[in-house]
Amino acid sequence: MRRAPRRVMQRAPQRVGQRAPRRVMQRAPQRVMQRSMRWGMRYTVLLLSCALVLTACGGGGGGGSGGGTTSGDNGRSQTPAPTPIPTPTPTPTPTPTPQPEDSPEPETRLPSAPRPPTFPASYYEASPEYQSQIGLAISHAAEAYAHSLSGEGILIGFTDTGLAEDHPEFADDRVIFNDRSGYEGVEPTKDQLFHGTAVASIAAGQRGSGDGMHGVAYNSDIAMWSLKLEDDGSLAVNDETFSNALTALEAENAAVINHSWGYAIQFDPAHAGTKRSFLQSTFTDTIQKLSSGNAIHVWSAGNEAGDEVSITAAFPLLFPEMRYNSVVVVSVDGNGLLGRLSNRCGAAKAVCIAAPGGHNTGAQHIRAALARGGYTNVIGTSFAAPHVSAALAILRELFGSQLSNRELIERLFFTADNSGIYADEDIYGHGLLDLAAATNPVGPTAVAIENRKISVDESSFNFQGFNVSLARQLSKKKIIILDSMDAPFRVPLSVFDQKEDKKEALNEIPPIAKQPSRPTARWSFASGTKASTWQTVSIADMTALVSQGRYGARPQPTLLRSPFMELAGVGAIGQIDMKGLQFTSFANWKESIDKQEDPLMISGFSAAWRAAAGDFTFGLNGGILFEEDAVLGAQGRGAFAINDYGRTIFTGVGGEMPLAFGWQSAFAAYFGQTEENGIKNGLIEAIDTVAASSFSASVWKQFGGLSVYAKLDQPLRIDNGKMHFQLPVARLPGGEIITEDWALSLSPNGRELRGELGMRQFTDYGQFSVRVQLRHEPEHVRHAEDEFAASAGWQWGF
Repeated sequence: MRRAPRRVMQRAPQRVGQRAPRRVMQRAPQRVMQRSMRWGMRYTVLLLSCALVLTACGGGGGGGSGGGTTSGDNGRSQTPAPTPIPTPTPTPTPTPTPQPEDSPEPETRLPSAPRPPTFPASYYEASPEYQSQIGLAISHAAEAYAHSLSGEGILIGFTDTGLAEDHPEFADDRVIFNDRSGYEGVEPTKDQLFHGTAVASIAAGQRGSGDGMHGVAYNSDIAMWSLKLEDDGSLAVNDETFSNALTALEAENAAVINHSWGYAIQFDPAHAGTKRSFLQSTFTDTIQKLSSGNAIHVWSAGNEAGDEVSITAAFPLLFPEMRYNSVVVVSVDGNGLLGRLSNRCGAAKAVCIAAPGGHNTGAQHIRAALARGGYTNVIGTSFAAPHVSAALAILRELFGSQLSNRELIERLFFTADNSGIYADEDIYGHGLLDLAAATNPVGPTAVAIENRKISVDESSFNFQGFNVSLARQLSKKKIIILDSMDAPFRVPLSVFDQKEDKKEALNEIPPIAKQPSRPTARWSFASGTKASTWQTVSIADMTALVSQGRYGARPQPTLLRSPFMELAGVGAIGQIDMKGLQFTSFANWKESIDKQEDPLMISGFSAAWRAAAGDFTFGLNGGILFEEDAVLGAQGRGAFAINDYGRTIFTGVGGEMPLAFGWQSAFAAYFGQTEENGIKNGLIEAIDTVAASSFSASVWKQFGGLSVYAKLDQPLRIDNGKMHFQLPVARLPGGEIITEDWALSLSPNGRELRGELGMRQFTDYGQFSVRVQLRHEPEHVRHAEDEFAASAGWQWGF
């Protein structure tokens, strides 16, 4: 019943940030930045009416809006240069400030997807580097690392003062691009490189370089476009410089671009029109590129300790087209409180978030790489921004190109901690960055099937009935599940497997037959025909051919006990016996995979014939088995529901005969074919006709009250058959689900053989038994480790 193959979209998610091999650039001097410090300052003060500086202080070139003091490992204390006081800006009639729309909020934030960690979060938290950088603990970065997320393959771009790539934090070949053309062909000093080096190390400093610290996205790649740092702490930058920087970083496929600098003047909502006109005329080309590029832009809020962010950070307020690719960051200290220098979110609260970077008395500093070597303490929103840039790189690594920039930002905002003090949007915006929440499913999860979703919690399967280990195939095949924000999480199919997690050395095989239960009713006819009914008995036992050998001597209870009938379990039967022929009908309501649902119904009928010729006994049996919502005992629910019924036709042949020296022997072989009758309702589309077989052989001998035996058997094995799925494997930014056809082979690569040696001593006081068992290639898995078991016991009755 295999269906014709169908062409489906098989687009592998493209990882943002994949690029050509590393290259470090020393570009030729450009006229873009060829201005002296004095001319640049006159230009800034007289024409722009504000100073363009770093928005956070830093040793060796710090200065900036709000400034402060940083101390390096060399014990040197440095105070940033004062910020020039801007001249008043004319106040025309203000235009309304564009207000971003609120992000959609799912009903719950509780994660529910089973994603076992590679290493527990405590493994990463125990690292000296992790413990040295308080920002990692505040943002719960270890929870992301526990799921093998570290920004690998994602490029973070920086517009900053430059990078000292010879620092150990960058010695692992992840600096893809390092442009220093802003320094006009002159090698920048270590003090000039201080700020950019510190910012980049917080975002992407490597893990394992020592005990100084490591970055949030410690495996991400780095691209730095250097802005010349003047001696007074201002930056030589204009529209051409900035637009060229964006062009270069976009060309390198930067997923995120970090801007830890800005104008040392706060945004004033009452004069939004003036600020917009000023920025529009000053950065015409830059605004176009900021609006149309592929990267997310992260802005530090500024360090004036004011109620509003700097006007540079207000870009997404003044230009709504930037609303969905921009994030503004305020800073908190090591205790999670707003840093004393940090601006508040204010009117930018809809695009604002808090992250580690600030400082207050008694709080631990943020740690960063020092360009001249070693490490230093840093303060300011400049160092909060790279925490967020790195978090976005980690989210891009997790989701690839399946989420748009807008969706990534909305996720970052929604999963931020907005409890307690962080509920004050005017200060903290959406709240405090929380990587643990951002990288785990938000709310209930679901499996996407065509135009509907089925809850993960209501979806599972149990394929134990196939009597074959599918664990390896199921663990290697991954699908996506969607959280309440429609974000895709890749999980292996094995997480839906309801197989009981228990280890058994061998399946229990009774060495001696049990006495059958008494019939509930029996009728005899003159022809010798007997009709019987049985209730709550083993259907496999009661439909088998019973041997005539002496009870207690043989190692198996029946001549033909079909393994196919074992699927029926315990139920009710009706039986007719007539001179070597036996006809049986049966029905059973077997416990379903979901114990709260109605039980599954298994029914059918069988026929058996037995004949004897001297000491040789020969038998045949066969029948048909109907399973409601199951196939060979395999069940599913929710996204893996098996609807309608499975039909199995089976047969068996066996016999007993004497051997030399008083030994007896028995053999049996069983064959069957199973078909399903159309089950398309979820991920399972079809099941091919399944062929299965089993066999057993044994010898035994009775020595008075002592019996000994040996037995070899192969449990039911699928010889042929496949299960066909249509699996959701990726999501497009618009929400479209990409599916893939996949066939799960039910035929194992090995063959399980079970051997057993045993003896029993019968006495007037009871029975003593010894048994040794060997299981070769358990569950039909090739090269699986053999299992061995031995037991001894005494049984007596009263």
